[in-house]
Amino acid sequence: PTLILETALPEIESRANDILARLPDDYSIRLDTKTATKAGTFKDELRVTVMTGGKERPYHMLSGGQRFRVDFAMRIALAAVIAARVEATVDTLWLDEPLGPLDREGQEAVADTLSSVSGDFGLIVVVSHVPDFNDRIESKLAVSMEDGLSSAVLS
Repeated sequence: PTLILETALPEIESRANDILARLPDDYSIRLDTKTATKAGTFKDELRVTVMTGGKERPYHMLSGGQRFRVDFAMRIALAAVIAARVEATVDTLWLDEPLGPLDREGQEAVADTLSSVSGDFGLIVVVSHVPDFNDRIESKLAVSMEDGLSSAVLS
């Protein structure tokens, strides 16, 4: 499995970095599958190293919005690589509650990220219950429930 992964990693890393280059914060990633042990040997382990300003930054030290950007770029890159290998395309992006526990700054980062990749997809669908975020979306399908019946309004 590691050998299979190693052949795809350079392309995943490159595509993720192309996406990250369009976003604020000047981030890039490096993907490695070997980690040095204290005994001087190597073990198989996928490690994501985040670089900003020429310095390594631990992933766990990123804010929620920053982690979203890195995770988002890697997911899109992985989907694109898999699709390319089976000669398919990824035309629709679905995000279910991407804002989660993010603060206002993190929500802005998500909005900026989606704007930066909007041209890469024919359709981006975002499920969100955050009014301020939803107000930024041009076309909305608002779903509501009344008396146990759901209805949808396109605006």
